[in-house]
Amino acid sequence: MIKIVRKEKEMLNLKIKLLLLFVLSIYVIGNVSQVYAQDSNGEVNLLDIPKRLADALNIPQYSAKLIASLVLTMLFIIPTLVLTSNLYVLLIIGFLSIGVCVAIGWLEAWYIIILVLIVASLWSAKMKAWLT
Repeated sequence: MIKIVRKEKEMLNLKIKLLLLFVLSIYVIGNVSQVYAQDSNGEVNLLDIPKRLADALNIPQYSAKLIASLVLTMLFIIPTLVLTSNLYVLLIIGFLSIGVCVAIGWLEAWYIIILVLIVASLWSAKMKAWLT
């Protein structure tokens, strides 16, 4: 009986943490887009976030694209990591978020190819054992 109550309490704590993480993510996305991507007319353009971030931090635009892509990817991966520890789900969400960054224009398409090669090399021993 005590185990059940403890497990329910842990699930409630997890749900509260996820809710707070979601609210914080929405707050960060809203403020970053208003501060860094708002033009003189008050319109927000997602494609301008890395350029304005580079201007604000005085770094190259390429570095700002990497930082913006990393933030966007982490906004997808961290809640998934909290919800599940399944590696396949994390990889799928990671590839999808990198794909979104490529589609927006923040990253080049070869990042996905490099990521696939890294994952394939990490799993080569498992694949060899599975095939034999």
